[in-house]
Amino acid sequence: MPRIWRQPGTGPPSADGWAPSPRREEMARPVTSRAVGGRVAYLHVSQPPEIDPPADWLDIAHRVVDGTLVVVVSGEVDLHTAPSLRAAVTAGIDQTSASPCILDLTKVTFLDSAGLTALLDATCHAEARHEPLRIIVDGNRPVIRPIEITGLDDTLRLYHSIDEALNSGKRP
Repeated sequence: MPRIWRQPGTGPPSADGWAPSPRREEMARPVTSRAVGGRVAYLHVSQPPEIDPPADWLDIAHRVVDGTLVVVVSGEVDLHTAPSLRAAVTAGIDQTSASPCILDLTKVTFLDSAGLTALLDATCHAEARHEPLRIIVDGNRPVIRPIEITGLDDTLRLYHSIDEALNSGKRP
């Protein structure tokens, strides 16, 4: 059995720091087989272990500025944290009544496709309630670059500051 380096906090390693993974057998399982040269070959699918993201990957706070709810996000928005972002923003939209919800992404350090999908889902949720979701991106390159590359800057209501988002009317 191959030796796998354990991450800190996953259990007691051996004296040299190497230990077999306890989930190795659970993760690899035969899914299909086929005959190859008189032998049976198995295609194994490895499933990632169920890992909750560390709390410091994403921090979400709600605050009220001039009577408008602002959802402030800091950290990384990826496959593991995007559901938390989606839930927080849709909850914020549901709390507002006939007023916009502002999403502040100026402290986000990473945004991947799952995060972009969460932004689109939240925007659609806001539009279904006839309330705008205003997104603050500032000049934050890890956030604005994926949005520009995918062309979502034409779909999302983007602003450079909270003041600009508060003082703007509906974008055509």
